[in-house]
Amino acid sequence: MNDDFLKSRLQRVASRYRWVGVWRALATCWALAALITVVLVWTQGAMGGLSAHALPILAAVAVA
Repeated sequence: MNDDFLKSRLQRVASRYRWVGVWRALATCWALAALITVVLVWTQGAMGGLSAHALPILAAVAVA
């Protein structure tokens, strides 16, 4: 096989692998934010009220 051909194929695989890592990290972050939101809503609901500022702050942190 030609070395240039092999390098180009391996670069495509490496690029795809990096993108999978990025998407995996984002999915983990989103899942963690969703879990924290569920726990926050459940806890504040059990305490008798839901803070008007808690969910927007959590959404801003998740987006950041």
